[in-house]
Amino acid sequence: MDEEYWKYDRNGEKLGTILIHVVVENFTRGYSIFENHAGCEKGYFVTKEGDHIPLAKYQDREKYKSGYKDQIINIPGIILIDLDRNGVVNIEGEKYSFRQNGIKELLFY
Repeated sequence: MDEEYWKYDRNGEKLGTILIHVVVENFTRGYSIFENHAGCEKGYFVTKEGDHIPLAKYQDREKYKSGYKDQIINIPGIILIDLDRNGVVNIEGEKYSFRQNGIKELLFY
């Protein structure tokens, strides 16, 4: 297959969030209510009623595109429901070398 179109990702952050996603949904009672794995299509936020809501990435997309980076809305890589603890888990995937960036980003969710 043409590598300009598709290639195996062997070290990206999405490998970690996808692994967590698969493990949680197959080996626990928890499940994902939102996914935004790096470089993948953003999913929908699922409410407890089962409604699917698209989350905005920007407060004003045109302003963002014209250089106003404060218009971005921070969204995590994955949001899980932990039924055993009755809680929500926000996960921001980052490569190990950029882990401090991910930790800082969690403050905005």
